[in-house]
Amino acid sequence: MILFLSIPRIAPVRPQHGPAVLKGICNELSEPAEIVDINWDFFLGWGRSHKQAVNTLDNYFVEFATELDHNTQQVYDAWLDSWVKRIVDRQPKLICISVFSWQSQRFTRDILPRLRKHTNAKLLIGGQGLVHCQNLSANWAPRADFGWEMLDAGMIDYFMKGESENTFRQFLQGDTTVCNNDAFNKFYELDTAPEPDYTDYPVQHYNNGYKTGVLPIESSRGCVRSCAFCEMSSEHGDYRGKSGRVLAEECIHYYHKYGVKDFYFHDDLMNGSLSDFRDFCHTLLKWYDYKGLPDRFFTFSGYWIIRKQSQWSESDWATMARAGGNLFVVGIETGSDRLRKIMRKGFNNADLEFSIAQMHKNRLKFYFMLISGIPGETETDFQESLDMLSRWQKYVATGTIIGENLGTTATIEEGSDLYRNPDRYRLRGLGNKPAHGINWICEDTPELTYHERVRRRVKIQEHTQSLGYPLWKGNDHLRIIKDQYILNQVEWDHEYRTRI
Repeated sequence: MILFLSIPRIAPVRPQHGPAVLKGICNELSEPAEIVDINWDFFLGWGRSHKQAVNTLDNYFVEFATELDHNTQQVYDAWLDSWVKRIVDRQPKLICISVFSWQSQRFTRDILPRLRKHTNAKLLIGGQGLVHCQNLSANWAPRADFGWEMLDAGMIDYFMKGESENTFRQFLQGDTTVCNNDAFNKFYELDTAPEPDYTDYPVQHYNNGYKTGVLPIESSRGCVRSCAFCEMSSEHGDYRGKSGRVLAEECIHYYHKYGVKDFYFHDDLMNGSLSDFRDFCHTLLKWYDYKGLPDRFFTFSGYWIIRKQSQWSESDWATMARAGGNLFVVGIETGSDRLRKIMRKGFNNADLEFSIAQMHKNRLKFYFMLISGIPGETETDFQESLDMLSRWQKYVATGTIIGENLGTTATIEEGSDLYRNPDRYRLRGLGNKPAHGINWICEDTPELTYHERVRRRVKIQEHTQSLGYPLWKGNDHLRIIKDQYILNQVEWDHEYRTRI
């Protein structure tokens, strides 16, 4: 039997898509397989009776400079050992661990030695957490350094990089050359992708507030834009879309199979292809009408890019709302049109104001992200972000804005245009190293040191809270900022001494 492990740390709001896709491939090949959601147990099973330990461990997973106290370590060890026993008792021949992001790396390090000790099963890891960088996924990173580290330490037999719909099938058929290399594997045939199998997940019992649960859906790979700070265009490759009709039929199929009526696009963006997205909405509305169902019988949410009114009109907003549009997650990044143009976001404040007004009009929900200390950000740019938040307070009061994510501070990630072309943005690194992570200075704004970025990040959180915005993990992100500084303190101390 093949065993797939979904592990901490992932927000426990819906089943993880990757293991479900891989189990679907197993089904097609008549390979017995099972998914075990250890992440669900951490937060919503075992975690319910060990809340203090979970709170401490939740920080431990994301703060690499933090170690566990003796009591928490004992509780954690006992829980890990109990899971290893449950895994080994299933007698799998292959154990596949989904390292969803860098936030899953510490758990991976902790469970692999125990599995190695107690089972002869082959161990394979994959996912976006195959690299050490906190914002970079493994797909287009030049080197899957976390994967190589685990392989060199003898903790795993294989790692698989990139999109695995084809390569995992080849691996099961005996081709191990698709593993343990840094080549990126890309999947194009989205309309004929394997059907994900969610039957092993407790679909109705995640922490999302929806009675019938939420399932992930996917309409595309890659992104139609190429923001300067974002590595997605290189990581996830060129944009590849799924037919809107096929996607709507998938939602209908999931409703009949699992009873689920609420869906979350886990793409980089749900409206990359406007024609496919319109087809998706119209197909759902035709099905509602055929079945005598009300508008918004389904709901769907996900990442959204701001479009101009000429591209996505008032009637488009109204149609989408009737089809089930629910929550839209948007990377606003800044309130400055000047800075947003440099970052190649592809929209301006006028487009943004029109979009949020339409969300309010159509009773849709808006969750957005801002970045403090973007390279080149002046005090005037920063003030424009503060002013935007003040201007939008009315949408907090009406319930249109349901969340804000301030993250940590701006980082420069391998694969982004900022990293590839530092001279274009007048960037330099510290200590004769490339501008990377938090270790950079923009020559146009030399005052924007890491300390100044952190000051602005703290100030914008204080402003946000004074206006009553619902803030997502604000203090947790501040702790990660502190952790990042501790891990990079030598470089920045040297930079400050050099300046003095």
